[in-house]
Amino acid sequence: MRVLLINPPYDVERYMGKLSKMAFVFQPIGLTYIAAYLREKSIEVKIYDAQVDHRNIKDVVKEFNPHIIGITCVTALVYSAIEVAKLIKEHFSDKIIVVGGIHPTIRPQDFAEEKSIDYIALGEGEITMYEFVKEVESGGNPERISGIMRFSKGKASSGPPRLMEKNIDIFPMPALDLLEMNKYKVSPDNRTDDRVGVMLTSRGCPFDCIFCSNRLLTKKTYRAHSIERVCTEIANLIDKYQVSQVFIQDDNFAVDKKRSKEICREFIRRGINKKISWWAEARVDCVDEELLILMAEANCKIISYGLESGNQRLLDLIQKNITLAQVKTVINLTKRSGIQIRASFILGLPTETRKESLETIRFAKKLKIDQVRFAIATPFPGTKLWDIAQEEGTMKFDNWKQFSMMAGYSEGLPVYAPKGRSPEELAKLQRSANLSFYLRPRIILVFLRRINNIGAFKDTIHGFMRFLLASLFPSKHYLKRKQ
Repeated sequence: MRVLLINPPYDVERYMGKLSKMAFVFQPIGLTYIAAYLREKSIEVKIYDAQVDHRNIKDVVKEFNPHIIGITCVTALVYSAIEVAKLIKEHFSDKIIVVGGIHPTIRPQDFAEEKSIDYIALGEGEITMYEFVKEVESGGNPERISGIMRFSKGKASSGPPRLMEKNIDIFPMPALDLLEMNKYKVSPDNRTDDRVGVMLTSRGCPFDCIFCSNRLLTKKTYRAHSIERVCTEIANLIDKYQVSQVFIQDDNFAVDKKRSKEICREFIRRGINKKISWWAEARVDCVDEELLILMAEANCKIISYGLESGNQRLLDLIQKNITLAQVKTVINLTKRSGIQIRASFILGLPTETRKESLETIRFAKKLKIDQVRFAIATPFPGTKLWDIAQEEGTMKFDNWKQFSMMAGYSEGLPVYAPKGRSPEELAKLQRSANLSFYLRPRIILVFLRRINNIGAFKDTIHGFMRFLLASLFPSKHYLKRKQ
């Protein structure tokens, strides 16, 4: 059996406007995990990442001639995934097409009428795809496989839910050799070195933020790779792929502080910290001074905190379960450790007033953080934020392409605004917030200090100019709303 896994085209300019020129492009880590597991089971597999590979999809399918094609899909890529499936079915009607990922898992009904899509994979894909392939190969009934759904005449039939695999070390290291690693890049604001790689040391997050859709796929579970597996994988990135900076893409690197400290100690003991720089995301209530010092010694250059708001009422509303005092303390501890700080905030949360939005912006500027992202509250399907927006009746959108947290820069408008506020106001506020943060001498100096070679110089200058132009002269908002 041959399986082709596809990461569909992403119209990054629609979602990020002129900021698209400086957007990161990371390896599709989920597909590389599935590919590695299938290959370990003696199934021939290839990955076609349309976001960096611009070959004609028809030529790719014709050349490889797969029996089964799997297409991954997040909310912003619903139509792109469907278009790819239709194109393939039009020219290769015998191919079996499966769509999976977070959006099909949460809203399989959005694919019910698509005749080009044969099956939907729900939840994590490694074991589900393997069992699906073997069932097809044996001529059996794929609908009985756990995690597989099929629609017929608008009615769904499926096997039992797929249980989460507790021991994720059973999955082999991601099949990065199926990608062209030199085509992936990091955004200038997160650049710590030249060649970028992505890895997971754990899956899932046990916390309850109302805006997060990632936890819907992992069902609030937290499962971690062993320390040995983490060190082996990062050594492989260094030795085989010449990666010099790594984004640890865990939802929260510091869920288990003891384990995180052990990883850092192993990086130091094995000399990994002398070969690579890395950055990760964490919550302020999950780190302590000892961990931050160890992360710095292990050559963590950037830590990203989701701070979300500078207003305690709103932090409580979104179930962040942190305090502003806690934020200030941890930011100071992180600063003393020598790690640069990237913080994310959300504007336009439910019931948020303009005064409270401005309070968040002022709070961000008072903190000793080095970079920021002011996003716009976006109610993704399945989240409690989605439910709130539905109850309010304030969410307006024509299609899934409008779901962008960076809508202030994009060709669309925010899909949601709290009562009494407008999408246009939030879009303008997002741009002005980011501008007012970055156009300060201290922040400009942060980026100038990162420059250590000609490549970094070009990235920094070009990135700054693109950011400035995108903020001052945003893309035209041409998407009209249904009233």
